[in-house]
Amino acid sequence: MQNFKSILLLSLILVSLPTFSNAQDRKYKIKWTVAHGPYRLVQKATDQFIQNVQKRTNGAVEIQLQKNEESPYFILQNKNKEALKELILGKIQMAQIYTSNLANYYPDMDILHLPFLFKNDEHVFKVLDGEIGQQLTRGLLESTGNIRNLAYTYCGGFYMIATRNTELNTADDFAKLTLVYPSSRVTKEAYNALKIKTYASNFSESLKKVRSKSVNGFESTFPRFANSGELGTVKVVNLTGMNVLMSGIIINDEFFRRLPAEYQKIISEEAMSAALVERAESIRISNEIKAQSAKLDFKIVQLPREEVERAQKMVEPVYTKYGPLFGEDKIKKIIDAAK
Repeated sequence: MQNFKSILLLSLILVSLPTFSNAQDRKYKIKWTVAHGPYRLVQKATDQFIQNVQKRTNGAVEIQLQKNEESPYFILQNKNKEALKELILGKIQMAQIYTSNLANYYPDMDILHLPFLFKNDEHVFKVLDGEIGQQLTRGLLESTGNIRNLAYTYCGGFYMIATRNTELNTADDFAKLTLVYPSSRVTKEAYNALKIKTYASNFSESLKKVRSKSVNGFESTFPRFANSGELGTVKVVNLTGMNVLMSGIIINDEFFRRLPAEYQKIISEEAMSAALVERAESIRISNEIKAQSAKLDFKIVQLPREEVERAQKMVEPVYTKYGPLFGEDKIKKIIDAAK
């Protein structure tokens, strides 16, 4: 009888203990803020991520995309700082944030914004998915304690400079520009080195200033430019290869660590898959818009290779200043990755 009571008591204890299957039976809700756009660029990737995660977890992980209901084009545009704070506090669980804003919490992320650092799309992807990207991901988590980067995305790719009529045919022509003050401290230094005049504003305000002729241009990417409403105002699009617009799909690490290991794996895999989709969409949409330049009534001006090299010489002080901070070896690895 005593043995039976002991066995019964042990059985009750074992039944009451949480198990892996119990953890998987729980429901998890993710509020996901995508703080960039246009929606056309991110829709395919976000839809795929939501559908695949919910399917692979049998509905145990529910994802609620935080949209900007005021605009059909941008999802919570210019809300990067607020989204980061909300993610750190756990008010939202996931976000997609520009790397320039992540650099406010982990300054080494600004290595990605050194001017004329990347040669082409393949070079960017090789760095983001390689050793340097992994180091930055680890550093971001170690520095913040609660921001885990799941994947790097491509928010339209290489920047272009759209102007009313200013063409950049030489490195000296940068001095003709007046652009909105960039969010990256490294880009600010590059602007200064190229003698680009700047003013404090945001992307939306810069469009208004171009329209009113108070400034002559703005920096953007082709997918964003096509949805800016300024196709009729802008007559020249300058391609310089100076900067790339990137973001990270990030998750609150405390929330992530509470998930079952299988769900962690699924979310990580699907985030990377979504990032690859957005990168492909960035290139596809950019090429599509370039091909329609004549129809859309704007001229594409490519800064000649020899003038790019002159501009690189002009921004050498930026590398001199930030090289010791980021690590000369890391910068060299990024440059060598293009070979």
